[in-house]
Amino acid sequence: MQNLCIPVLILTLVCVPTVIGVIETVYDIEPEFERADYLPRLSDVCMRSVMPHEGETVMDNTILAAQAIHATRLDWVYPYTNTAWVEKIRAAGLDIQPTLNANMSDEPGGDTWDKGRMVDVHGNKITAPWMTWEGTNWGCCSTDGWREAWMAWAKYYADLKPSSFQHDDQRMNGHAVLWKPGKAGPNNTGPGCFCDDCVRGFSKFLAEKGKVFSLEEHKFIRRADETAPIPFFDIKQYVLEHVKDQNLRQAPEELRKEFELFQQQSVRQFLAECRKELNEYAGRYIPISCNGIPAVEGTPMDTFDFGIRELSYPNASPAYLYDIFRKSAQTGKAQIFTMPKPHDRAGVTDWDKEYPHLKHLVRKCIASSYAFGGHMMVPWDIYMPRDNPRYFGKPEDYAYLFKMIRENAALFDGYAAANTCGYEIPPRDDNKPAPVAIQGGSGKVCAAVRVQPGKPDAPAVIHVVEWDEQNTKPLEITLNKSSFKSGGEELEIDVIFNDKQEETAFAVTQKSDTCTVSLPAVETWAIITVK
Repeated sequence: MQNLCIPVLILTLVCVPTVIGVIETVYDIEPEFERADYLPRLSDVCMRSVMPHEGETVMDNTILAAQAIHATRLDWVYPYTNTAWVEKIRAAGLDIQPTLNANMSDEPGGDTWDKGRMVDVHGNKITAPWMTWEGTNWGCCSTDGWREAWMAWAKYYADLKPSSFQHDDQRMNGHAVLWKPGKAGPNNTGPGCFCDDCVRGFSKFLAEKGKVFSLEEHKFIRRADETAPIPFFDIKQYVLEHVKDQNLRQAPEELRKEFELFQQQSVRQFLAECRKELNEYAGRYIPISCNGIPAVEGTPMDTFDFGIRELSYPNASPAYLYDIFRKSAQTGKAQIFTMPKPHDRAGVTDWDKEYPHLKHLVRKCIASSYAFGGHMMVPWDIYMPRDNPRYFGKPEDYAYLFKMIRENAALFDGYAAANTCGYEIPPRDDNKPAPVAIQGGSGKVCAAVRVQPGKPDAPAVIHVVEWDEQNTKPLEITLNKSSFKSGGEELEIDVIFNDKQEETAFAVTQKSDTCTVSLPAVETWAIITVK
């Protein structure tokens, strides 16, 4: 006999819609933001190829892998000046997203890193602590030289006519100011920047705020004469003479915070001005994503159009994914995650053998990301922490999920979240009846209701995602009829299963006020359509 576990599962609005009056059906939602046309389509399958791969198999050839796994676009790519490869990508029907970063060479195809580079208090060029190779000196957003280099690369990529750019290490000066002192040399880690432009800019920044820093008292002081000119303050000289080990973390706290704020504002101004110039050059708006989560992170991530972020192992959960995609919808942004990444050890030689549960987790995250209105990248050519080898997933392990997305693109594009319930999803805070409830199953099932707002003639969809790996069981999804049709008429139900689903028989029981869909144990993900 089936063991029925019937938790109290009440739905939570994913988009937090703006509601006018009482919601009569799930279609009566009005998302706060219309999804911009330039964002990735909800049915897009995003894949990474950090650099061109042109081998003979799906494991070492970008185009073959993309075709095998149903990718529609390549994101976060470094094509550099390999325009021939870009043309091959285009000929294969793929969009490509070139990447800007904080350490581009002085010009496309160049091998110098001199223009407007960040320096420490000794004048040494600096780079990020995790960049252990040469040719990585970061540019300073306060300099004309870095602006020239950034614009040269941006214009070069704009001429390739991509739909968008990615920007890696987008915090630039705002990040470098936090680094610990490093050794002089090609991989000196700063902190910075203490170039002449930053020194002058910071002094002006303080003057405009009316702040005077006392070299004797090592703190900001009130001016005796508010009309007197504010003296020039040389942050570099102060750090050299008064800060232990030239470590900004040892500087007076208020001074350090002001310098951090100055560097952050320099980055915001740099990006705003450069993006304006780029759009004028291209004759169109070029959306740019960042290596971050614009919906919840601070400056400058909030200035970008969407985010592409690595997902850590601890955050690979329905609760986290639901929360981020909900907040992204609230702010009109889009979010893409990479596969979840173990951080616990180095020296991995075989991901499948050493992390046997990894594929399972990746599949659940892929299904949940799309069910909650986001994206998860194809797990191919993915950076892994602690100098471990990049992850190249086999198409046979993941393609069936992306195939289901592409074959049912019309059930993703144009849809918005109405309600979500189930495993790890927080309950809603009102007393309205839930459109759906889950009975039975493993106890680790999520159900996400998505609709085309204001279009009751379009089918509603209920994404059913199974998070349990070993104890999957048959379950029932019970629909409140009045939530889908105001008159409570019978509902037309169909179920879409993925190719790995062995048992596909389902039953529908219609009652006066409810409709129950009885499902077999779900292999990762099924989609119920409701008309």
